[in-house]
Amino acid sequence: MNRPAIMLIAALAVSGTYSVGLKAYLLNREDPETVLPRGEAAPTFELATLDGTELDLAQIAGENKIVLVNFWATWCQPCRLEMPQLERIYDEYHGQGLEILAISAEDPSTIEAFLAEHPYSYPILVDPDRVVAERYGIEAIPTTVMIDADGKVIRVRTGLSPILEAEIKRLMERDDER
Repeated sequence: MNRPAIMLIAALAVSGTYSVGLKAYLLNREDPETVLPRGEAAPTFELATLDGTELDLAQIAGENKIVLVNFWATWCQPCRLEMPQLERIYDEYHGQGLEILAISAEDPSTIEAFLAEHPYSYPILVDPDRVVAERYGIEAIPTTVMIDADGKVIRVRTGLSPILEAEIKRLMERDDER
């Protein structure tokens, strides 16, 4: 084997090892301090969907293993990138006890226009006065809060998370073992 081929194989091996190690680190690292500490009760809320249906977090959490509360906006490019990922997660795990509640503070007509071009099947809620966003201490979007069936915060993620699907899979599997 020639030297360039050996160097390429070595570089790929190092890169693969780093990638696996980084994924393990990200899955197991502690959350930074947030307004919502891990293990504490998530603030409850009732918000309406775009069609006016009132949804109650306490009830939804009690009916599911995990609830993802995702704060987003139509103008937010990282949010737009994250939404298809949330749709895949919803499609795969909704029937197994996962619910996603996406909350936007925008005008309902703006949200509806966006969803007409980019439809999603998980519930979209409206927080027009940002009451829930403030209660949750949301300073940046997208922010996703993971809540267990007891209404307690599992984790808070701000920004895009390349490991969100793996994290949800792990949480769902862990919950199945109980």
